[in-house]
Amino acid sequence: MMKEYNEIKKVIDQINGVIYIAGHENTDYDSICSSLALTRFLNLLGKEAYMLLEEKDFEKLTWFQNYDYIKTVIEIEHYTFIQMDSNRKSRLGVFEPYFDHADMTINIDHHENNKKEANYILSIGEISSTSEIVYNLIQLFEKKMDQKIAALLFAGIVSDTYCFLQRTTSNTFSVASALLEYGISNQEIIKAVYLDKTEEEIKILSNMLSSIQYDEFHYIIMDREHELYKNADYNIMFKKCISTVQNISSIKLLGLFLIDGNQILGEFRSNCEIDVDDLAIRLGGGGHKKASGFTTTKDLKSIIEVTKMYLKENQK
Repeated sequence: MMKEYNEIKKVIDQINGVIYIAGHENTDYDSICSSLALTRFLNLLGKEAYMLLEEKDFEKLTWFQNYDYIKTVIEIEHYTFIQMDSNRKSRLGVFEPYFDHADMTINIDHHENNKKEANYILSIGEISSTSEIVYNLIQLFEKKMDQKIAALLFAGIVSDTYCFLQRTTSNTFSVASALLEYGISNQEIIKAVYLDKTEEEIKILSNMLSSIQYDEFHYIIMDREHELYKNADYNIMFKKCISTVQNISSIKLLGLFLIDGNQILGEFRSNCEIDVDDLAIRLGGGGHKKASGFTTTKDLKSIIEVTKMYLKENQK
């Protein structure tokens, strides 16, 4: 594992040009926080690095109140592109063309089944979050992180582990402890990225809880045409709200399906031995064994049938 870290450090050390960093579309806090933390650290190293972020996602950084180094487009011809928190370039969304035209590409990720599409890859599926990987990578440099970077990495870890409930190891807690040494407020960060819910989010959560269906597995169907979901942020539904629903003791496998025009955005959560990463791959997506997502043009009936067939094949 250290070999991969050292290789990426060596590559970063040798970069002289501009660096652009981007996470996945429908971005979450691990994607944003790991990307911005690495961007800020590279600038501390004396590099010229920028994070790419869609304007619609700027509001996710209001708790951090820091928009330094953020751009929405690339306007130069030669650059290095670092893809964060994504196991395939198609998840970059509107930023995928920039990946394709880069002089060199690097992928830093913690999802299973990495497509290995970059020139250099640091992908470790058993680690809690991409934020934890960035922390480990930073430790190899003589330059140390600052308090703002520590706050970002702590937020990314909190978000992607559902406040240390999933995919955590002893090293995850060691990293979290080390980050607290920078004087950050764990209470404020946990409240901001995990616990706080607006009135809109409570209404969405209430609707999700009241519309759970069961047909060999539990699932919830949402539609962008519904007033409640028309302008709702992806992160609200698939991160902040689904964590409450999946903690219902009777739910073993949960599917969340959002109808958005001619496509369906879906996520699976597993509270049993079922590997939902493999299930999501069958629908064109992927992720983790206990949490994964996909986007498809298949209809709901087909998605439910694929899921039920997968359950029959894998139930013990």
